[in-house]
Amino acid sequence: MRAAVTVDRLWPGEPFLVCGAGPSLSAADLALWRQSSPRPRLIVVNNAVQLAPDADVLYAADAQWWTWNIAVADTALPALLFGAQPSISRVRSTVRVIATRNGNGISTDPSWIYSGGHGGHQAINVAALLGAASIALLGFDMGADRAGRHHFHPAHPNGTHPTYRARLPAFRGLRAALDALHIPIVNCSRQTAIPADVIPRQPLEVALSASWLLTSKPA
Repeated sequence: MRAAVTVDRLWPGEPFLVCGAGPSLSAADLALWRQSSPRPRLIVVNNAVQLAPDADVLYAADAQWWTWNIAVADTALPALLFGAQPSISRVRSTVRVIATRNGNGISTDPSWIYSGGHGGHQAINVAALLGAASIALLGFDMGADRAGRHHFHPAHPNGTHPTYRARLPAFRGLRAALDALHIPIVNCSRQTAIPADVIPRQPLEVALSASWLLTSKPA
């Protein structure tokens, strides 16, 4: 197993869109991202990569996810791959494994990130380390839809899904940390359980055209 990596500040001052795999996510959302000019950097979490293999970054924390997708070639994935569990290196050597620590918020140390209890939280920390000046969220439903679906895609092979309710409180610490770093964040998910007083909501169409998101210096 290789040592954990540091996250390079590749895109300082650029806007980011972090895309989870909630049930409200659709191909139309990613079409809006592709049509925006300039386009925010895109981090996809887990199976959200199915709708955006042209993203800048794929973040999938667990070795199990990489095992399920072992047949997918690197050429069909974003150029930059990140994960959290050290055993990922035995499954796919091209994944950059980041050390995690328990808790919530934003680590400014490029050698580790907060776990926050789920990959979406971790991907937001990665965006900050990569240089995000602003962050919009998409597909962060943090709960099932009316049909009982927990993702936009079929259930995982083992049928599991995060216990979302237990993970919601971590977003308060994350928002406070982003505020301290002067990194604005909005939630563009079409459905979400994250309270609007924790992360304000905004339609994706509005966020992609908003000056605060698309300028290098957020207001």
